Amino acid sequence: MKALSSMLLALLSVAAQSAAAPAAPQSTLVIKTIPAIPLIEIGREQQLVNFDIVVENKSSRALHLERINVEAFDSAGSLITRKTMENNGFPSAIETVPDRDAPAHGVLGVFNPFFAWPLRADIARMRYTLTFSVKGQAGAESASVSFAPVVYHDRTALAFPLKGRVFVLDG
Repeated sequence: MKALSSMLLALLSVAAQSAAAPAAPQSTLVIKTIPAIPLIEIGREQQLVNFDIVVENKSSRALHLERINVEAFDSAGSLITRKTMENNGFPSAIETVPDRDAPAHGVLGVFNPFFAWPLRADIARMRYTLTFSVKGQAGAESASVSFAPVVYHDRTALAFPLKGRVFVLDG
């Protein structure tokens, strides 16, 4: 009976400690991709990974995008390459992203700036990290999204509906 009491007391003590433990801070940034699973389009000399990045700012402060990092991993989990776009240089590469402000309690959409990859790259997984600053304050806040892109395969054999030589002016 004494052993049972000791065990019960120990369990209650552990339960009390875990209940009193502070909760992990909830991130104010939520990042996702559209589509949820990006597709890889195989071209003649490169592969294209086109998707949008959506950032939900849950904070009460407007945030400014300072940096975009991407890491690509092969099927063995080894890092293939890391690319960065930031405020370095004049004009800086990040300026090619026209809208970089995530409003308080708002959403920011960013087209993937790292869409072209060598044809030989074995891309099995990608991780994008976006870093934001608060105007007039020191420090930065980052959030990441990881995904395994899927190679797109045509399901239908398409045929051009016209015969002979054709001049296409646009499209």
